[in-house]
Amino acid sequence: MDGTALSESGRTELAGAAGVPVIATRYQGIIHDFVMLNALRDTQAAEAAITQATTTLRSALHTS
Repeated sequence: MDGTALSESGRTELAGAAGVPVIATRYQGIIHDFVMLNALRDTQAAEAAITQATTTLRSALHTS
């Protein structure tokens, strides 16, 4: 890559074409980096994103 910013769909396509499993989820109505901001930790979007991430990682790592 030449450092050109790719769109979200472009990054997803590129990773998928490389054989990397991809899950792309868009959380509408919330700001970028919302999961990392303590003030937004209790929002429905943050809860859903954290649950999705932990479930996906557990599945990929074959842990309970």
